[in-house]
Amino acid sequence: MNSMEHKYYKFNFYGEDHYIRLVARNYSYNNRLAVQTYEEEGEPFAILTVNIADEELSDDAAYTAFVDTNNLEGVEQFLIWNKIAEPTGRFVQSGFCSYPEFIFDLEKLECSN
Repeated sequence: MNSMEHKYYKFNFYGEDHYIRLVARNYSYNNRLAVQTYEEEGEPFAILTVNIADEELSDDAAYTAFVDTNNLEGVEQFLIWNKIAEPTGRFVQSGFCSYPEFIFDLEKLECSN
């Protein structure tokens, strides 16, 4: 994707619409997929994924990540509806939260430089 051309998705967060773009990055600790979002103005919005280092990921770890449903209400529906990622059906527990595992379509994500 051209660096000047960004694809924005509408994400309703607590009743307010945000237009965000998704950028694929990697966590520095273990190089797993991290998905950062930015608003149209270029401000960071949220990180959609969580890095649970002691949990194994499903087969294709380059495309797979645990999604932060604890801090981002509606993120699962957002990812599915926009065909950005699909749930694997697997969940992991961390503290008091349970996080679903998703396989991402990397073509829907911008690559970080």
